[in-house]
Amino acid sequence: MNIFNRLFMALLSLVVVVAGVIVLLLLTKLITPAVVSPNGFLTQQWSYFTQLSITDAIKMALIAVGLILIGGILFILELTPRKRRRTQKTAEAMRMERGPTRR
Repeated sequence: MNIFNRLFMALLSLVVVVAGVIVLLLLTKLITPAVVSPNGFLTQQWSYFTQLSITDAIKMALIAVGLILIGGILFILELTPRKRRRTQKTAEAMRMERGPTRR
């Protein structure tokens, strides 16, 4: 994977984690939709989470926790360095740099 894909996936995983945390905070009523949307943009959509029944709120909380875990795991996987496979071209280039072999 090239660097753009890894950065994009890391950013996307952070967005998933933040969205999960916001939903969880809205469900527990620790924050209000006005706090999440200061200019009123998406206030109606966020207020949906504060008006759920108990059973629906529990289901949504489990989904939010799942999103937080998936996003966190994906973020960690994207930040860990991966081993590169040595291709035939790379091995040949290294032999040419070393020069002729002596026997």
